[in-house]
Amino acid sequence: IHRVGRTARLGRNGTSFLYLTPKEDNYLDFLKVRKCYTEEYKTEFADEIPALKSKLESDCKTVVISDRAVYESGKHAFLTFIRAYKEHRCHHVLPFSKLDLGAVARSFFLVHLPHMKELERVRHKIDFVADTSVKAREIGYKDKEVEKRRKKIGEERRAEDEEKKKKRSREKVFVSKEEWRYSNAELSSDMRMLKKFKKGKISAEDLDTALAGRP
Repeated sequence: IHRVGRTARLGRNGTSFLYLTPKEDNYLDFLKVRKCYTEEYKTEFADEIPALKSKLESDCKTVVISDRAVYESGKHAFLTFIRAYKEHRCHHVLPFSKLDLGAVARSFFLVHLPHMKELERVRHKIDFVADTSVKAREIGYKDKEVEKRRKKIGEERRAEDEEKKKKRSREKVFVSKEEWRYSNAELSSDMRMLKKFKKGKISAEDLDTALAGRP
């Protein structure tokens, strides 16, 4: 599948298929202004499309979860499509806000919605249900060598994370109840002395003497 520009180059004519959702009809008017004429293509298999769609989704999902290479490719294609759609120059014709992100995700046969900054503000509005029966970490590569390397890298990262947790635990400073009580009592005493100084009941020298040696 190529861009439409691939079908008509160097001034020659060309024909291509253009897929639009009902909310993207404005693009047809835009093409007319640019003297690019379109004609709706009607298929004789229209009645069979729902059943075919259901089977296609099921078959493609099976392929996606059986090979991580396909799983990652689908996510990458989705990310690329979303970024391209959001950054194109025809925002007034094809606004990103009207794009059905859930339908787009399903069209790429995603089992989980990727985390990306472009979706942060609208993620809660997206009509997409992740397949909780599929764990992303458990999807492996069909290529045994690649899968072996992936598992090795995963084990090394988990070991590093575990070591970091142990290191942070060792660096924690634990304060006993007696030390905590003593620190609170010390603070309360300092506050009382400061209030007395503000009210003029003690001199600055008395305050300095009382606080002498405190950290």
